[in-house]
Formats: sequence, structure tokens, C-alpha cells
Amino acid sequence: MYAVWLLNGLVHSVIIYFGVQLAFGGQTFENGKTPGFWGLSSMASTVCVVVVLLKAALITNHWTVFNHIVTWGSAVVYILTMWMYTASGMNPDVNGVWADVIMTPRALLCIPVIAAAALTPDFAVAAYMRWNKPHDWEILRVRGQFVLLPVPFVRS
Repeated sequence: MYAVWLLNGLVHSVIIYFGVQLAFGGQTFENGKTPGFWGLSSMASTVCVVVVLLKAALITNHWTVFNHIVTWGSAVVYILTMWMYTASGMNPDVNGVWADVIMTPRALLCIPVIAAAALTPDFAVAAYMRWNKPHDWEILRVRGQFVLLPVPFVRS
């Protein structure tokens, strides 16, 4: 099982890396800047956080209020942290990277597209396993949804 998770992480990282490179490699913005190392790495880390949170949501069997608070709250904390770090001037190399790269229409479109591409194998495996090798609790859940009604007596 551990090897499956390692392979899954490798597939996610390859899709994220090449997706970000394909989307932003060689791009020049309106102000004449290029994304550079900090722009590409902040874009890749943003997509990685989105993929991890959606993967956690995918494998969660029972949702509670606390699951929602932690999952979606993590996304909010990440966005606020990145925004404050790039706007604070603590590191002059990343000054304004969030506004220049992440808040462009291209990035806002690429984040869900790359995340969906990275999670497509997970959805495919989950669907295959549910249809061909379901867990006992999945079988019981489906059986509980169908109530067998008695067949009415038909006179001929």
C-alpha cells in the first residue's frame, strides 16, 4: 500500500510540474516580467496544495463540520499566508509574485485544470475499485438504498 501512495505522489508531481511548465514556460506578462523561478514555484506549490486538499476530500468517507473547517480553512490559510509573504517585502525576490503570477486569468484557469488532470487517475482508480472490487460497507450502503417491495398479485 505504501508503494501505491508513493507512485500516486510521483504521478501527481509529474503532472503538476509539466502542467505548470507548459502553462507558464516562456510567458511574458504585460509589464514585461517573466514568471521566473519564484513565479513558477509559487504556482506549482499552489496547485500542489489544491491537489492535496482535493485528494484528502476524495478519500474522506464521512464528512463532518470539522472536516469542512479543516479542509477549506487550510486553503484560506495558505492563500492568506502566500499573499502576506509576497506583499510584506521580507524577501525582495518574491515581492509581488502573487499579484504578478497567481492572480492572472491564465493562472486562475490553470490551477483547476492542472489539479483536475492530476486527480483524474485517482478518480479513475476509485471508480474502477468501486465497481469491480467494492468494500463491504459500500455494498451494504447500496443495498440499504433499495427497498424490495412485494410484487402485487396479478390475476389472469
